[in-house]
Amino acid sequence: MPKLHELSTTVISTRLIQEGDLRLNQAFYYFNGYQPLRNKHYFPNESGFYEARWFHRGEKNFKVFKVNRISTGILVCSELMFNEIARHYGKQNALIIAVPRATTDLKRWKVALQMAAIVSGSYVLSSNRVGEIGFNGFGCVVSPNGDIIANTSKSEPFVTVEIDLKEAEKAKTTYPRYIPE
Repeated sequence: MPKLHELSTTVISTRLIQEGDLRLNQAFYYFNGYQPLRNKHYFPNESGFYEARWFHRGEKNFKVFKVNRISTGILVCSELMFNEIARHYGKQNALIIAVPRATTDLKRWKVALQMAAIVSGSYVLSSNRVGEIGFNGFGCVVSPNGDIIANTSKSEPFVTVEIDLKEAEKAKTTYPRYIPE
């Protein structure tokens, strides 16, 4: 298995960091070096997912960032459930929204991923953990109009698909994205 610095690709994910007394779930991207993005803001607090007890809340900072010159937003797991953030990213002209997750209820998460694409007019790229407590490995690429165009599973953990960023640019001018705030 290659080490992160040996990969010639971009990785967008999260990791635990400690800043003084604060335990934070930090989103980052890695391409020729580690780039912190922001700390997760919304946490669940329920059986198996007591993140609100484990982590401190990051600032409510949902700004797009550039990954290889592409305007990108990030929703860390449960933040996906807040459509207003996906819409906010769309209004900032995010062409891609990355969603690293560790989730179990497949039906609910598929709907949330598709809605994030629909309200933002962005491609939504999501990965999911595989393994214990029902993590199913379902990751996907969702088109700006909400269609799942590729997905992963436990048996097929990797997928490659070409996307046309002009499709996301055009989607920003169509319903419901053109409706003002």
